[in-house]
Amino acid sequence: MNNKSIRVIGNPLERYHEDPVRLLRAVRFAAKLDFNIESETEAPLFELGELLQHVSPSRLGDEVQKLFLSGFAEKSFLLLRRYQLFKWLFAQTDFCLTEKSEFMANGIVNLALKDMDVRFNEGRGVSAAFLFSIMLWPAMQHLYYQYLSENMSEPEAYEKASVKVLAQQNRQFIVVRRTALMVHEIWRMQRQLLRRGVHAAHLLKHHYFHFALDFLKFRIMSGEDQSMLLDWWRDFHTASTEEQQTMLEVLPAIPRGHHSKRRRGRRRRYR
Repeated sequence: MNNKSIRVIGNPLERYHEDPVRLLRAVRFAAKLDFNIESETEAPLFELGELLQHVSPSRLGDEVQKLFLSGFAEKSFLLLRRYQLFKWLFAQTDFCLTEKSEFMANGIVNLALKDMDVRFNEGRGVSAAFLFSIMLWPAMQHLYYQYLSENMSEPEAYEKASVKVLAQQNRQFIVVRRTALMVHEIWRMQRQLLRRGVHAAHLLKHHYFHFALDFLKFRIMSGEDQSMLLDWWRDFHTASTEEQQTMLEVLPAIPRGHHSKRRRGRRRRYR
């Protein structure tokens, strides 16, 4: 501790094999304390990530929340990526992070994690559902556009991608049903925010409206061209009933099946 170094007591290889969660704990303590990891303790981290497959999904889920909901999420993310452990927690997201030109994946994740750390350290709440909605968004978008390329309708592609990505994530660690439903709702509301229309006033009253609007903010900060949409919703939120009605009346019509444009290159598939 005096050397600001994390060290496993005993033989690190044996300790990691005894309990693979120690791999994540080494990262967590290094991130939390801003310590280095002693070389013999560190070296196996690059090679033993596969052992995490033998940890129960529920226990792994608990460790993920400790890593990302305790005020050092950004540092945890960087260390997990460095030691090639992240893919054993979020395989779908890790796949998308390798395609840095697509989906602004690194940007939205880094920006949101940094903000969550600020919120936590200011004593404000952080949400597991918001964390997972951000973490899995690049994967959901990747699959969504893949389905669109197969001539699936926009609403069906969006829904099917949302459901499948959450189901796939549960194969690595458990996202409890209540949290998964909230993630799904935050994603669904991104489409509603885009369309605005006659249900806009009702959307303001939705329990997850502010989560959805924050989510939209990070999409824009990471490079998506939706800044006018965010400004519109902020103005709409503070407008009087009469002003809201005027704002709705001057909205341009959005063609059915409209979806935001992305630059598309060749897409690799993941299973």
